Amino acid sequence: MRLPATVCLSVFAVAVGQLQAQCSAFGNAPPGTNLRLQEEGLHRVQLGFPFRFDNVVYDRITICDNGYVWLGNPPANGASDFSPTAAEMLSRPPRLCVCWDDLHSDSVLVPSNGGVFFRTDGNTANVVWKGIPRYFHQQVFANMELVLTSDTHPTNRNEIAFVYDASMMPMTGQNIVGISRGNGAAAPPVTQPPGVAWTAFAPGTAVGATAYQVFTGSAGATPFDLVGQTLRFAPTVPGAAVDFIVSIAPLGACAPLPSYPPVASQPLAYGTGCPNPVPSGSLYEAFTVNTGAQPFDLANLSILFVRNGGSYVAIQGVPLDPTYATTGTALTGGDDITTPLTLGALGTFSFGTASMTSVVACSNGFLWLPTPTGAGNSFTPTAAAFNGELARIAPCWTDLNSSATGGGSWYWENTNPLFCRLTWAGVREFNQAASANTFQVTLFGSGDIGFSYGAMSGGIAHPILVGISGGGVTVDPGSFDFVTAGTNNVVVRSISAVQTMVHTVGGPCQLGLDFTLSSTVPAPLSGVGFFVVGYSNPAVPLDGLGGTGCTLYATLDNLFTVLFAANPLQTTVTVPADPALGGAPLFSQAAALSTLNALGIIASNGQAFTVGI
Repeated sequence: MRLPATVCLSVFAVAVGQLQAQCSAFGNAPPGTNLRLQEEGLHRVQLGFPFRFDNVVYDRITICDNGYVWLGNPPANGASDFSPTAAEMLSRPPRLCVCWDDLHSDSVLVPSNGGVFFRTDGNTANVVWKGIPRYFHQQVFANMELVLTSDTHPTNRNEIAFVYDASMMPMTGQNIVGISRGNGAAAPPVTQPPGVAWTAFAPGTAVGATAYQVFTGSAGATPFDLVGQTLRFAPTVPGAAVDFIVSIAPLGACAPLPSYPPVASQPLAYGTGCPNPVPSGSLYEAFTVNTGAQPFDLANLSILFVRNGGSYVAIQGVPLDPTYATTGTALTGGDDITTPLTLGALGTFSFGTASMTSVVACSNGFLWLPTPTGAGNSFTPTAAAFNGELARIAPCWTDLNSSATGGGSWYWENTNPLFCRLTWAGVREFNQAASANTFQVTLFGSGDIGFSYGAMSGGIAHPILVGISGGGVTVDPGSFDFVTAGTNNVVVRSISAVQTMVHTVGGPCQLGLDFTLSSTVPAPLSGVGFFVVGYSNPAVPLDGLGGTGCTLYATLDNLFTVLFAANPLQTTVTVPADPALGGAPLFSQAAALSTLNALGIIASNGQAFTVGI
């Protein structure tokens, strides 16, 4: 999860109030957020406040398991320095060494409540090394702490404290305690450490932001002697923090923060996804017998249903193709029969949001889509059946009979990779020897549907219904007039049920842990989806860009691209174990490539949550 460490997250200080002066968090359970550092591990954190040292203001530190912190970012090479020497203390970047040694933070000897911890309340920051043995699992443990106060602290501005618990053990190798401006700093005067031991010097004034003591191993001449002590550095001029008054004195314990560590909030959904939810629909015209109020009027005309996802635009189509008898295969005729038809060279055909490789044709002038089990052969066209039954394409649903002598023929063409076409050629109405009806339905690879009509005597004795239906329609849209006074009318209608894209978060979202972003994606699936995680909710409508009903609910600060074959669209994100992110308000949203709108992208609702530590 690319959540930059520049996010300042001292907000939870408001909840706990200002702590009194400097204090130690070592005794708290836990003493902060366990950074879970590996051996020679580094972790850069935001302090949550400005801290001044040697006239430079820092907003972050880099914590090393080897008992020190770099001020700001770590150096490019050898940042996890395990060889404590005076030369490196002076030559390398600024650092604060509580007890710089070769420590082993992922040793099997680290107790279950041990580790390297970080804590900030927006005014004071604590770095705790707890139960950290020396290299190679030595039974010698560092139990110590660094305390920093902000440049605006009301009573302890820019102060530094090194706290050594009574359980702190003298290291068995050389180690260094002190501060350094680094970057080629001059050696300190002999009147202060390293010329004088800390216990002999404090109280005293360390000048030039550099003072340190080199301790030998526990069996050497100058073993570590600060166990149970607090070494405190108070700037003589807090606004510069160059020279420091050094003292050895107790340091008060921090009262544990209420509900510490902060707990992530449960995700809260907001807004709505797109496209707007649409139930299955239909587009049809119901004709009466020719003596009725609405006689059939499509002879020698055509209709083209142009597909856009689950919606169709009905416009004027192409004339009937008269080559059907030579380009198609004659089918066995009959009365009230159905026959399955494979799509052949076309491969697949998409109707609304469904895709199929075959259809079922009925002699009574319609196709079932997709292939149903026990497909009906109804000869009585009604709006209720057309809407409520299975998906259907009906160029001329009526009571036809191609089994009688002179009753006409069917022709199926499926060798063209661009389309499939079924033609009812000269087919009679049932018990109407004088009638003859020639019409075609063409299924294009684009998903468009063509109805083309030749000579039609239809409607002599039976009502007719023409149209397309997504099936399971609960609200009848009513009969639409495809032609008025010889002119094709244009209408846009959704045929397939369209669901809204819905986004969920498997939380809570906490530092160092995984959390899951998921979303259901309305068909048709493009297979390409996205998740965004941002720091604010812009709530920008996308209607003007073609994303009807869509809204941008999260800034595009972090983007995750996901390829998926089926619902749900999903990805797992690991939150960096960076305490600077604790308490951050985040906003997430899902999106996917889609043909359901002109923008080509559909989007979900948003989710708001807070990072916990």
